[in-house]
Amino acid sequence: MKKLLFFLSCGWIFLTLSGCSSAIEAETNTEKGSDNTLVVYSPNPEDLIEETIPAFEEKYGVKVDLVQASTGELFKKAEAEKESPVADVIFGGSYALFSSNENFLNLIFLKRTTR
Repeated sequence: MKKLLFFLSCGWIFLTLSGCSSAIEAETNTEKGSDNTLVVYSPNPEDLIEETIPAFEEKYGVKVDLVQASTGELFKKAEAEKESPVADVIFGGSYALFSSNENFLNLIFLKRTTR
């Protein structure tokens, strides 16, 4: 169950990232180079974060800077930062969302990483 939750969470993160980026932004980030740090805003419960974030960091070699608060606070923060965003990902949602689209999220991740 923990593995399933981990993979679904990773898929959710990547799905969120893919929807927030553009081709121009991706080219700019590639040109500048990456410091391998991902800023994540999350209202998720501590038990999910404790399992997901360290496993993600270890598997992908990416350091995660986590900002935790309520969903409302995080969206207000993101709205206030819209001209110069700080967060790369807002990682939220219920466990039901993670489990209901298990294969869908894995397929999207595979498509985006095998290009």
